[in-house]
Amino acid sequence: ESRLWPWAALPGTPSVCVFVCMRRSISRLSRSSKSERSSTSGDPFAAAPVRGPSPRGPLTRTVSRFSADPDRAHDKKVAGLPIDPAVTAAKLSLRRLRDAVDTTASFYSKYAERKRGAASGNLPLLLPDLAEWSRHEAFCGDEESRRVLHTCAAQLAAIDDLLAAEHAAIGRAAAGLRGEARRLCEEGLDAVCAFELALRDASAASEAATKALRRGVAAGEAAKADGRKAASLKDEKKRQAAQAAAQRAQEKAATEVSQGEVSLRHAEEELARIASEAQPAALRSAADARQRAEDGPVASAAE
Repeated sequence: ESRLWPWAALPGTPSVCVFVCMRRSISRLSRSSKSERSSTSGDPFAAAPVRGPSPRGPLTRTVSRFSADPDRAHDKKVAGLPIDPAVTAAKLSLRRLRDAVDTTASFYSKYAERKRGAASGNLPLLLPDLAEWSRHEAFCGDEESRRVLHTCAAQLAAIDDLLAAEHAAIGRAAAGLRGEARRLCEEGLDAVCAFELALRDASAASEAATKALRRGVAAGEAAKADGRKAASLKDEKKRQAAQAAAQRAQEKAATEVSQGEVSLRHAEEELARIASEAQPAALRSAADARQRAEDGPVASAAE
């Protein structure tokens, strides 16, 4: 925690101050996410700003250099598609919340897992031994020293119990953030990403059908030109053969045009369905997932 709050590492800083500061940090996380959502007019994501990196460093996940970033890999799949800005804003908003949850939960987990004694960088407090030694006949001090040592050992034992309870509470908050809050963020992201992939597939099908239709039309025009050339041949056998070949080419081109029209119509119907049904459903799922994450585990951790 000394990296976030340098004064926390100074001797004499009460641990309760560190705990209060940590609680305030997650409270700010909850309030900022809610204020961002409430600042939009009706749509919790449409006007969400895309913020740049924080001066203290971006709240992003740490991805191994040997593994691909799943967010970046997904964005490459849907690059160039005519995606509604509201969908993109919903996706980025959930990613920011998920990454903030990951960063906060990781820090809290590390703090909660701090062990007593040498593992935390301090000398171990052998409080029972100190208290017993002050009452032992081999104690080297006078009666006043014996009393002071016994009193201090009891006070330190109480402080140690408070620290243990503090770490346990922080551990529970981190577990809730990392578990339920992250699951809800991923649930909303899955809905948005599924919509984007469906839009990609439908757009690819529409593009393929358009190209097939153009090829069929071009083949039909070429077959008609071949038929006109065949009609000008003087040799009857060659003329009949060329006309027959041109006729077959025209029939094949007509079939390709017909299939292309059917495929294009189906692709356009699917695109219309995605725009009218799948997109609103994805936005509702994203907004619901974010609402449940903020009102549930994030709010509980802030408390």
